Amino acid sequence: MFQVTISSLAEADIEQAFQWWAENRSISQAKQWYRSIFKAIDTLRSMPERCPLAVESFEIKNPIHQLLFGLGRGRATHRILFRFSGDSVVILRVLHVALGDLPIDMGFGG
Repeated sequence: MFQVTISSLAEADIEQAFQWWAENRSISQAKQWYRSIFKAIDTLRSMPERCPLAVESFEIKNPIHQLLFGLGRGRATHRILFRFSGDSVVILRVLHVALGDLPIDMGFGG
C-alpha cells in the first residue's frame, strides 16, 4: 500500500473545482464531485503504476502520471497528476482536461 499525500496546489485545485460545481451546477453535485474525487485519489493507494505517464512528464526528469476522473458516463473531466516513489504518492495537481498540457513551471518542478 502506498501513502498518498496531496500538495497544497492540488488542494487549491480541488477547492476551486468544488466552488465551480457549487456555483454553476448545484451544491449537491459539488458535494458528489468532492466525495468522488477523493475516492479516485484513494485508489492510488494500490498500484499507482497502472496510470499512464502524463504528457508533461516528457519535459522533465521526474515522471508524472495521470489518473483521469469524471462523474458519470465515463467521460473524464479532470486529470489527477501525481508522482510516486518508493511507497509514497504525491498528488501534484487536479486539473480540468480543458486546460490541456501544462508548462513545467505550473507546480511540477524539474
